[in-house]
Amino acid sequence: MLLNGGEYRGARILDEATLDLMSEPRIDENVSRQFFFYGNRGNWSMGFHLQPTDGDNPNGPHNIGWRGIGGTLVVVDRENDFYMLYMEQRRGGPRGAPFDNTTAQRVVYEAMAD
Repeated sequence: MLLNGGEYRGARILDEATLDLMSEPRIDENVSRQFFFYGNRGNWSMGFHLQPTDGDNPNGPHNIGWRGIGGTLVVVDRENDFYMLYMEQRRGGPRGAPFDNTTAQRVVYEAMAD
């Protein structure tokens, strides 16, 4: 539904204009990004992270999504027409593990670029 402009299997769940509003940056530069999962880039909207999909362009385009405290990750990338669900159940993430939700997302984007 989020990838399809607010529609799911022919049923309108969210107005597309509402989804667009939910995908706009909502915090300004005065808010610290020290504890952002993805560093000093991106923003937050109404319920979603806005994470740049291009490391060279911190202002967009962005995917929208959410990272859970237990290591889960939901990414909806309308620009590249895909979504990703990553499930890992470890509070704070698996410290020192070779694979985590940040790595999972990076690997997907690298594969798309190739």
